[in-house]
Amino acid sequence: MHRSKHKQQGVAGILFTLLLLGMIGFLALATDGARALQTRARLDNASEVASIAVAALNDANIDSEGPESGSKVNRDLVKDYAKAYVPYIDSFPSLKIIRLDCENVNSNCLGGLVDGFQYQINISTTQQSWFKGTTDKPKMDQYFTTSSGAISQKDQSPADVVIVADFSGSMNYPPNGSYGESKLQILKQVIAEVAKELTNTDPRNTLGFTAFDNYTRTKTSYGTKAVDNLVYRNNARTELDVNGTINDIFTEDKYELDGYYGYYYDIPSTQPRDVPAIVDSFRAGGSTASFQGVIRGAQLLNDINRNKRKIMIIISDGDDNGNPPGRSGNVYKTWGEELMDTNQGNMCQTIRNTFDSNGYETTMAYIGFSTTADTTKALGQCVGANNIYEADDGQTMVNEILGIINEETGHLRKL
Repeated sequence: MHRSKHKQQGVAGILFTLLLLGMIGFLALATDGARALQTRARLDNASEVASIAVAALNDANIDSEGPESGSKVNRDLVKDYAKAYVPYIDSFPSLKIIRLDCENVNSNCLGGLVDGFQYQINISTTQQSWFKGTTDKPKMDQYFTTSSGAISQKDQSPADVVIVADFSGSMNYPPNGSYGESKLQILKQVIAEVAKELTNTDPRNTLGFTAFDNYTRTKTSYGTKAVDNLVYRNNARTELDVNGTINDIFTEDKYELDGYYGYYYDIPSTQPRDVPAIVDSFRAGGSTASFQGVIRGAQLLNDINRNKRKIMIIISDGDDNGNPPGRSGNVYKTWGEELMDTNQGNMCQTIRNTFDSNGYETTMAYIGFSTTADTTKALGQCVGANNIYEADDGQTMVNEILGIINEETGHLRKL
């Protein structure tokens, strides 16, 4: 009896050992299986975000590695997002990036989009299994493959864009007290790059330009003339009529000042490619009265009615400062606050309301060039907190301007 019991204990031990090995095998299989599911969820997120990034970039997507492979820049972008979301990727056995021009009759873009582009991403990744097992136990293969896909669309609505640029004397110095190119030189390069992108993106885009120091300036047969865009309470033009100025924003050439000759002038909205060569000859000088530029920019936008979207981008390196003839103290700063303060009138809101009421989609944004929003509060209040940007170099400014112009990016649809 005792011997029989001992034998049973031995058999039970063997069975337990065999069951334990099987349990370990299934545990390994479950662990790798859970990892595969988690990887799929992460790759789903990566493909969605990558598709939006590719649509925002809006590259021509010329196939670089065979049909439907997509361009190198798009492939690198998608791979970078995948690696950021999914750790330990061994390879990309398949990556397809397809771009559809929704204007083509046979494109069949989702949602009936006809004015833009659709990007479809299909991606597969391989990763090494943690528990490869042996041939006589449950196991994962040495590598497992995960696939995902996403679709994103870019609404390609053309726009009428006007850049309102600070041409005061401080623009002749490098940003942040550094050495090298002046802010004016950098700004000219930015305008050239933006004009190039506007031209390449959609030939229907237009670009206009105005600048400000104490005033704005218009081209004449004999050179340029300064234009004061404000309304005053006295003939000496030393007492600002805030409400009169805001209510009369779109009246052009209020006061022409032949005694002031500038080195720049307005460029009415035209083909973007024509703007950089003209701006390249301009020079900066004088004080800073950004409200003059904002008013003139609104007038230039009002003169062009080609596209549904109207965008004004204001660029300045500091707060309003200076005085009109016959006044002392920092009068321009006070006038800027009165014209742009939301509690007193806010001429930017008047500009937006005027365009929006006529069926346009209006965006006004301010970029502080080598300055902070805290030092230019009036402009920040004018455009609104969500439309304030800062840039210390040209590439950052280019990216911000193109981001403002191309903000209608999305319509994400998961496959």
